[in-house]
Amino acid sequence: MSLFQSMDLEHLTLVIALMLATGLASGFIAGFFAVTGSVIRVPLLLFAGGWLGIPAEMRMHVALATSLATALPTMLAAARAHARVGDVDWTIWRWFAPGALIGAVIGTVAAINVHSVVIEIAYVVLILPLGIIALARPAGIHLLKTAPVNLFGTLIEMVVGAVSALIALGGGVFNVMLLGGCGLTKDRVVGTSAAIAPAIVGPALAVIIIGGIGVPGLPAGQFGYVNILGFVFITIGAMIAAPIGTRVNAMVPERLHRRLYGLFILGVAVNMLVHLMVLYGPG
Repeated sequence: MSLFQSMDLEHLTLVIALMLATGLASGFIAGFFAVTGSVIRVPLLLFAGGWLGIPAEMRMHVALATSLATALPTMLAAARAHARVGDVDWTIWRWFAPGALIGAVIGTVAAINVHSVVIEIAYVVLILPLGIIALARPAGIHLLKTAPVNLFGTLIEMVVGAVSALIALGGGVFNVMLLGGCGLTKDRVVGTSAAIAPAIVGPALAVIIIGGIGVPGLPAGQFGYVNILGFVFITIGAMIAAPIGTRVNAMVPERLHRRLYGLFILGVAVNMLVHLMVLYGPG
């Protein structure tokens, strides 16, 4: 049975509308905060999993894979937009990107081989502190004087790549904090993080596609763990909205940008925590 035969018209329209809205929101977030937008896409794809006929035990894996599939063109568009205006520090990129790539492969292999609930818990544990730190860190306080453009930087980014790929992120939520704590300007932080993201998303996507091919129990309309309907319509929305987010980012003062970022990340983590409590809580 094909994907379209398995849904009535009203059902299909609702799913397409949700995917387009998800793409618009995540694309704007990608351009504005230099994150892949997965922090928006993963929770919404988990919510849509039942409508798409995805077994509960596979919904997190499908959400991760579909999010990564849409993240690659989204972040390439965001990185290109930032590079065009000179906001990418290519010296940092040359040291960070190789570590990001290696870490992404490690993290994705781990994600394929653990239960969905483990990934959801990791999502909350990794993301929640970032929102708190982003809101609590006083302006002008930096972790390092400059970004480590050496082997140490590569090793740090290997860890970033691994934990990001585990929960289908492009490293932006971690790299924005890392580079922001090294004294870079807001525009350089966002632009450089956006340029590093494809080095995480690309290999992570390749690994999770290979790992999902032939898995029994997946419904029609899947390419391994990637949901084709979600990929197409989320990508359309994201490609429209990512350049808009980039332009808005350039207009927002640094202090306000940091506070908005902290509130956004905190909200996403709390939302996932509530989702966990509803699904796996007592009773």
